[in-house]
Amino acid sequence: MTLTLIAIATGSILVPLNSTMLAVALPSIMREFSVSASAVSWLVTAYLAAVAIAMPISGTAGDRLGHRRMFLAGVGAFAASSLLGAAAWSFPVLILSRLLQAFSGASITTNSVALVSALAPEERRGSSFGIMEMYISTSAASGPFLGGVLVSTLGWRSLFLMAAPVAILSALLVRAIVPVRPAVFIASERRAPVLAIDVRLFRVTAFAAAVAAVFGSTVILHTSMILIPIFTQNLLAASAAASGTVMFVYFGVGALISPAGGRLSDLIGRRMPAVAGMLFMTVGLAGLWRWAGSVTLTQVALLLGLIGLGSGLSGTPRQTSAIESVPPHAAGMAAGTYFASRYLGGVLGASMAGVILGDGVTVTAVAGGFGLLALVACCVALVSLGLRGRAIE
Repeated sequence: MTLTLIAIATGSILVPLNSTMLAVALPSIMREFSVSASAVSWLVTAYLAAVAIAMPISGTAGDRLGHRRMFLAGVGAFAASSLLGAAAWSFPVLILSRLLQAFSGASITTNSVALVSALAPEERRGSSFGIMEMYISTSAASGPFLGGVLVSTLGWRSLFLMAAPVAILSALLVRAIVPVRPAVFIASERRAPVLAIDVRLFRVTAFAAAVAAVFGSTVILHTSMILIPIFTQNLLAASAAASGTVMFVYFGVGALISPAGGRLSDLIGRRMPAVAGMLFMTVGLAGLWRWAGSVTLTQVALLLGLIGLGSGLSGTPRQTSAIESVPPHAAGMAAGTYFASRYLGGVLGASMAGVILGDGVTVTAVAGGFGLLALVACCVALVSLGLRGRAIE
């Protein structure tokens, strides 16, 4: 199973890694194509919107056509779209390449989850998802640093160029290691529904709770990703490097804890690790709200470590509960719906940050933002009570 997870993860890390790396390249892209900040933001906004649309569709396609097949198609298309981005001769072409990356990345993400769900033994499913989440979180955390190095030395086009060989490697590994048609896949494809999203899935309490919880937790993540750098640099006078290091604590702790969260959920069930994790996040965010006017950079890092601990502890049990609570033939659709909610939460989170800082970057505004996120985290903890209890029920 270890080799299988590595093969699948090699493709799965492409989506978060490419997204976080691109952030540091936006100023360079603005200069080369002579576009405004609002125009270049479409590289992010259009990507998020396209992914949210494509997730349910690609998941259902995997249920119908086979998750291994759709995963391979996704990494192949991601390689091609990345090469198009590296060679982009105009800004519209670059936008097109990002849209293609969004659709192919959605196919990779949803079908990788379905593959892991089908191939991992039930008693190790949480642990398997935890290992996958560790790979994904680590790639997202390292993206800004790696992107900064590549942009400084080779230019922004190298970010797109490097994705192609990684995607090809993933395709070769999956073809060699992942079974062509496990029996579960044959049964799944025969019974797979045609709809991209079947609203009947939301009748399953554990699935509905997981989708609502991931939406709320991603609102917290994306709002924080904007508030924290602005808070540390504009109000605490930290350098960009120091601010990035503080942010790395958030992602790094989450990545380290994710496997433990998965193993714990295999032992005691999905519900309590998810609830406990969100309570840790509530405490950390409440600390930022309470002490925003007097906190030091070191204290911010400690509070972000607590938030990262909660994120790592809750993420894997929540995702595992969402996928295993539906019939196997709907695993792809469930994954697509789950991740679509995740990206929609990201869009809302980014918008919330703009509203919070709309009247200027002040301690009052930032503190109020963290207080609001603490309230959201508390609500997500309550919603998480609807997740599955014991791992096997």
